[in-house]
Amino acid sequence: AVMYAHPELPVEVSSIATARCYFQRASAPEQESLEEMEERAQVLADAADLKKMAVLYAHPELPVEVSAVATARCYFDRASAPYDAEQIISTSAYCAKLEEEKEAKSLEQQMERLEALAPAATKVKTVPAAGPEAAAAIPRSASQVHLFDLQDAA
Repeated sequence: AVMYAHPELPVEVSSIATARCYFQRASAPEQESLEEMEERAQVLADAADLKKMAVLYAHPELPVEVSAVATARCYFDRASAPYDAEQIISTSAYCAKLEEEKEAKSLEQQMERLEALAPAATKVKTVPAAGPEAAAAIPRSASQVHLFDLQDAA
């Protein structure tokens, strides 16, 4: 209390008084730099995000979380979007031309195109009349199960 009340008094130093640095001793824990701490925090945040995504991928039945601050904007309808009247007119004319061409095609032309795309049928398979006698004539696998009229079996 005397040293506090009288700061003008000289400081007395003893020759046997010693001190040691707590942070530079051999058994002190290793210190991290600010950059290392920031990198560690970023890596842990990335790992937490990856874990969250893995859980959402593995469990699609979980509800989707939507942030209130998530926003989107239309690139084409914004006020600063470039406006090219010639391109709009030419696109409209091109669409109108396509519509006219679609209407001009006849039904016969469309059927011919579809027939050309369809594979040619070379062999038609038919099934004989139902019943055990007719079904016996059809070649079948040995492991196939035959079920005929289960009501008569009782």
